[in-house]
Amino acid sequence: MIKIKRLSNSIDYNLQYRVVIDDKIVMEISNGELKDYNLEEGEHTIKIVSDNYVSETLKFQNYNGQIIEFECKPDHKNSTLSMLSRKIFLGKLGIELKKKTDFYL
Repeated sequence: MIKIKRLSNSIDYNLQYRVVIDDKIVMEISNGELKDYNLEEGEHTIKIVSDNYVSETLKFQNYNGQIIEFECKPDHKNSTLSMLSRKIFLGKLGIELKKKTDFYL
């Protein structure tokens, strides 16, 4: 199982983030929300996308009885200059996604 938390932030607060696992959208997550998703054992990829930005894709291994926690948040400032320079130099990258913990039950 994975848990994904979207940290509360004033940037992008009104946009839905979509959680993409193994190239499939599996859920949407709102500002400040925490959601769970049951996942089969094995190697997987995860990324977060919005209308404007995307996170890097992370690879992770899921084992039976394991709980993996991820956090995401905007990785840019809410200014026109910041968003423009980010688009020029980093393309659509603009969401930070981190694996926080993993533990077994």
